[in-house]
Amino acid sequence: MKSYRKLYETARPFIIALWLSLLFLPFKGISAALILFIAISVFFVSSKYLLKYKNTTARGKTFAGYRLKAAELFSGRFSVVARYLLMCLLLLIPFLFRDYFIDVAILAGIYIILALGLNVVVGFTGLLNLGFVAFYAIGAYSYALLNIRFGLDFWSALPFSVVLTSVAGFLLAVPALRLRGDYLAIVTLGFGEITRLILNNWDSVTRGPNGISGIAPPVIMSVSLGKLSFYYYLVLFFVIVTVFITRRVYTSRIGRAWVAIREDEIASSVTGINTTLYKLYACAFGAFWAGLAGTSIRS
Repeated sequence: MKSYRKLYETARPFIIALWLSLLFLPFKGISAALILFIAISVFFVSSKYLLKYKNTTARGKTFAGYRLKAAELFSGRFSVVARYLLMCLLLLIPFLFRDYFIDVAILAGIYIILALGLNVVVGFTGLLNLGFVAFYAIGAYSYALLNIRFGLDFWSALPFSVVLTSVAGFLLAVPALRLRGDYLAIVTLGFGEITRLILNNWDSVTRGPNGISGIAPPVIMSVSLGKLSFYYYLVLFFVIVTVFITRRVYTSRIGRAWVAIREDEIASSVTGINTTLYKLYACAFGAFWAGLAGTSIRS
């Protein structure tokens, strides 16, 4: 049994590398997938030896008369360098890949914003919301209607869309938060289905299954962002803003109250936290980012 486990531990990095290469195969072909397999395999093998080196330094190895600390080597400078390298890679994606991959990256960025908004409700506060995608649809359709029917451009319609979505999240939370657990999940799931059916059947306004086309792309200083590479940087900017603000809110007083409600709502109410008010904050704040994600979707 131990021999099989040891064999699995040895082969696991190569299995992961093979799986990622197969996923990359439709984008760049077999030669690029093979190069990616080799690169990921080398990375895993080298990381394994670096972790061994980390363990030896943590046990008190010295170098040139100084005590080496693994936390300083790997948690400080290494993480900062990796962060900057990742940011450089994200900035260079439009120059390294074709339009199809850029389009996938844009969609991934929009889903990241949506997931961060959902994390506020489910992850921070612990409220099971199964109809969160309805706010995404409300944000997308509100911007489309404001642009097509009223002629508002992206930047003029953006505040209206996100505020409308936040208000929708607040209004849903007022009756829904009287429930808990599975009952809350059922109510939010019903809200998502109702929203989908309304948008899909209200042909005179939403054009039904055909959707709304002809939406004008964002414009910055007379420069249209309709091109994929330009739109990618806009979505990347929104992702960075979303990550920054949600992390700041999580470490704030409101974020700590959300975490307290998630861990034990009764205990948090006893300590003086207005649980109903903070849960309303969470629903409205999470819906805000869902509206931003919906507004950012390309027509």
